[in-house]
Parts: sequence; structure tokens; C-alpha cells
Amino acid sequence: ELSKVNSLLAVNNKDNPVKKAETPTQDHKGITLASLDTISNKPANKGILAKLSLFDSGLSDPSNTKLINPDTRVLHIGDSHTVGIYGREIDGLMRSTGAKVQTYGSAGSTPSWWLSGHSTKSGFYSKDDEGKVDNPANWKEPHPTPKLNNLIDNFKPNVIIFSLGANLVKANAEQIESEVKKVADIAKESGAKIVWVGPPDSRDSAKPNSTQAFLYEHLEKVASQYGTFIDSRPYTEYPATGGDGIHYWGKEGTATAKQWASNVFDQIQTED
Repeated sequence: ELSKVNSLLAVNNKDNPVKKAETPTQDHKGITLASLDTISNKPANKGILAKLSLFDSGLSDPSNTKLINPDTRVLHIGDSHTVGIYGREIDGLMRSTGAKVQTYGSAGSTPSWWLSGHSTKSGFYSKDDEGKVDNPANWKEPHPTPKLNNLIDNFKPNVIIFSLGANLVKANAEQIESEVKKVADIAKESGAKIVWVGPPDSRDSAKPNSTQAFLYEHLEKVASQYGTFIDSRPYTEYPATGGDGIHYWGKEGTATAKQWASNVFDQIQTED
């Protein structure tokens, strides 16, 4: 595009000679600013000048201004919701940007499991940046939870997403805040940007709204100090009947989980 601009300058300067100032004002590519003013008044040249502006600013692709883009390496860890529809859906959305993505879901996990390597006995799912999947057919088969330090050392992400907290619903304030802080400190030390996605809505009979509100209060209190905190409750409403009141499956649950993932992804992409 720069060569096209220089060609236009040659034509315009021939047709409309610009009197040289004693010290011509130039940009760093050697194009006189007076000459740019001359061609900018022609409608046909607007597009090329717009592209030159992007070239000049280094933003050759506007999509690179999004948090997740082709230059991003995303590590996403979570609990049973990440093992399920939500985790797989948001994984696909992130990969669609051209980003390198690794997703790990360990059912039943709290943040501390990702420090100790505690094994899950209720389901595991992972998909690495090359697309290799680990999802045992026997979901009751014990599977160790990967340690966060190892995942960071091996993959070197520049964005870390935690979809965790649902299994802290019975914990006290001190435990909730302590577990969040420990994993967030490790993520922060790596230099990665941090996004914490809170758990979705549950049926009141399974997890009373007051209990969910308490959990959210202490999750957000700590997680928001490290980066972006996303409240999933406005994006989810558990059906009055069917399911177990917690996990999103079946026809209605699947549709909700997919929309939840889409909304979370959209919010991530609008964050600075």
C-alpha cells in the first residue's frame, strides 16, 4: 500500500506542485505531510490513506486488538462445566480466532486441585493446542488434575482463563479467598492476562441463591484484583424442571450452556 501512496504522490505533485518549504515537514517514511493533504481531498484516495494509517500504526489486522487473537496463547482450566458443553463450546470459539488454545476440565475441582494434582473421579476433558483430546470413556476412572505450574511452564500462555468456583459453594469466606489468591498469584507471576469466569446459575433447591451470592461475593473480591471477573449468572437460568439443578445437559441445558459460552466469549473480547 505504501508504494501505491508514493505513486499517487508523484502524480499529484506533478499536477499540483507543492512549493517546498525551507524545512519540509515529513513523516518517518519520507512522505511530505503537505503532499498527503493534497491527495486526501480526492475521494478515490481515501481507502489507500486509511490502509496507510493502519500500516503506520502497526495495526495491520484490527482483530489483533481483541484479547483473544491469532497472537494469543490461551490456557483455560475449569471444573465439570468445562468438561461439559460450556467448556467445549468456548474452546471452539477461542480457536476460531486463530489463537493457540489449551483447555483442561477436571470435574469436582476447586482451585487448590490445580496446585496439588488431586485426582478427579467424575470426569476429565482436555484438548491441547494441536487438537489432541483426552476424555476417558469411563468418566469414573480416576484422572489427576494437571498442576497449574506445569501447564504454564510447558505452554507459556499469555492469557489464562479460570472457570472455577462452583465447588467452593460450601466453603467459608477464608477458604474461597485463599484458594482464588493462590492460583491467581501463580498466573500473575507468569505475566499472563487473567480472566476469571464465575459459576453459572443453579436451581435454588440445589444451591440456594443466598449461598451462590455469598460465593460470588468472595470470588469476585479477590479475582477482580488480578484481572477481569465475569459473572455468569446473568447468562444462565437453570430450568425449573429436569437435570440435576447444577449441570447443563439435555435439550434446554445444552442450549443454555452454548449461549453462556458465547456470551462469556463476547465479554472477554470486549475487555481491554
